[in-house]
Amino acid sequence: MAGKKGRKLRTIAYTRTFKKDYDRMAAAGRYDMTLVNEAGGLLMAHTAQQVLAAQWADHALTASDEWDEGDRDMHLGGDFLLVYRIDQHPDDKNMEVIIFKRLGTHSDLFG
Repeated sequence: MAGKKGRKLRTIAYTRTFKKDYDRMAAAGRYDMTLVNEAGGLLMAHTAQQVLAAQWADHALTASDEWDEGDRDMHLGGDFLLVYRIDQHPDDKNMEVIIFKRLGTHSDLFG
């Protein structure tokens, strides 16, 4: 089943690590957690990469021991980052899944 303009429908999944990161960042009270929902909405709506790059500094990460090919990071504000990837949905070839992998600061995520 395709969405508007023939684009694949998308759903969001969260890694266990992301859920722990989210709880930790929310408890800290220093970050606007509504930005995570806003970013998810933009990704669900197939917002163009150019728009994400300009407004959210969205970019691909280099594959390494920590990050996989296809992982991206998005700056939600200041030193508040979301690491995600978009994959084919495992159960439906007509859908994609946005996987929220990590959430944190540069030092949390990159050492």
